[in-house]
Amino acid sequence: MKKIVYTLITVMILAFTACKSDDFLEPTPYGLAGDETFFRNESDALLAINATYRGLRQWYNNFQGDYGWGNIGTDDAWKGGASPADQDPLTALENYNILTTVGEIVNRWPEDYQGIRNANKVITNVPNIEMDEALKTRIIGEAYFLRGAYYFDLVRYFGGVPIYRENFQLPDEYLTVGRSSEQETWDFIEENMLEAISRLPKKSEYAAEDIGRATKGSALGFLVRLKAIQNDMAGVKKYSEQLFALGEYELAPTYREIFQPAGENGSGSIFEVQFKEANEGGGAVQLGNATGHAFGPRSGGSYGGWGFTMAKQELLDEFEDGDPRLEHSFYNVPGQPYAPLDGVNSYFGKKVAYAPYSDYPIPAQAGDGGVNWRVLRLADIYLMYAEAVAESDPSTAVEYVNKVRRRAREGDNSILPEVPAGTTGQALIDAIRHERRVELNLEGLRKQDLLRWGRTDLLTPLGFIVGKHEKVPIPQVEIDNYGGVLEQNPGY
Repeated sequence: MKKIVYTLITVMILAFTACKSDDFLEPTPYGLAGDETFFRNESDALLAINATYRGLRQWYNNFQGDYGWGNIGTDDAWKGGASPADQDPLTALENYNILTTVGEIVNRWPEDYQGIRNANKVITNVPNIEMDEALKTRIIGEAYFLRGAYYFDLVRYFGGVPIYRENFQLPDEYLTVGRSSEQETWDFIEENMLEAISRLPKKSEYAAEDIGRATKGSALGFLVRLKAIQNDMAGVKKYSEQLFALGEYELAPTYREIFQPAGENGSGSIFEVQFKEANEGGGAVQLGNATGHAFGPRSGGSYGGWGFTMAKQELLDEFEDGDPRLEHSFYNVPGQPYAPLDGVNSYFGKKVAYAPYSDYPIPAQAGDGGVNWRVLRLADIYLMYAEAVAESDPSTAVEYVNKVRRRAREGDNSILPEVPAGTTGQALIDAIRHERRVELNLEGLRKQDLLRWGRTDLLTPLGFIVGKHEKVPIPQVEIDNYGGVLEQNPGY
């Protein structure tokens, strides 16, 4: 399937196409594009929104992405690597000894805010361009979605953060804005996603070359997850039902195909970050990712991986006998230099793997991987919806859990029996939580789920401190930049 991939090439085009031919007497300095000289036509609007997508790629690339930071430090995954000392930031996360100078944290803050700044440029300037009105509406909707998505990333990691509804003229002005509360930040995200929904098309309304852009469904999916994190089950129910009403999504026929090239942007995919199996320019304009190498075996495999993020025995034991998802999710490459499972076996995740462990080809270079990151899947929404109605409508909750189990069993009715009709109370909650753990294994959601369920007892043996480690520290460089306006998270 053809992918739409957004890179810094777009930013470079933005910079070098700003001068008008009749402005040669007083030209904009070469390489600099102010808003007043850039946002002139439909082409500029498209370039601007394409540039705004770029930061999403940093969430899901290498160690900084959710496959590393979203899994390590839970009961699902070991850090792995060559030794306990390999990749100190991940060791710090695994042991909850997180410093304010850790590179993955230091980088995430400015990358998200660059995305927010780009989104603000689109929201401010595109309405003034004379262009196709339907396309203008869509582009502005994409900008609202992306601004909400970047704030979503910030709040789940850092808590309440400075909110910028528009860009300032002078850089120092940004540093005068203090933190909003966490609730205010969540509310702002919801406001942005609702604005996006009012403007965006449905997935089926996009042309093939635009698959991967924000849709009504992706904005609704983010709202479902937002409400789940806040334990607002009424909100989860409302937004899930609005998503279902779109009639756009259905579960893929098999679990395995979701994570193969043929399954990218498939029937059950609500939002994916797009990558391409090519290195077009190298460095900052690289279109691929290093995820498959970072989280693949260091030895004994067909490609030289780096050996990070291996499944813990607790996760492997969660699968029921005969569950095909176990085989579709993991592969064992014994003989790793750091194999904490039993000193021999090392189970890596197939969801980001290359051949022979998946149908994705091994890229020529480590940073050229083409595995899309599946951010939101229909099965995830089904299971959050089941949680939301478990008390008020348990029969519907049972129905939605069983939808996921039926797909997982691949036609073999001797395995994965239905959750019995009439299941209620804690037994139903336990069934839903079990299904989330196995269905969404190593998709970066486990810690988020444990926190919203109040199950910090599963994290404290790893070093987690209640009241501190729910969030990571704000980078010290940002505390310094803000000159005392930005206070640190408790305990750091």
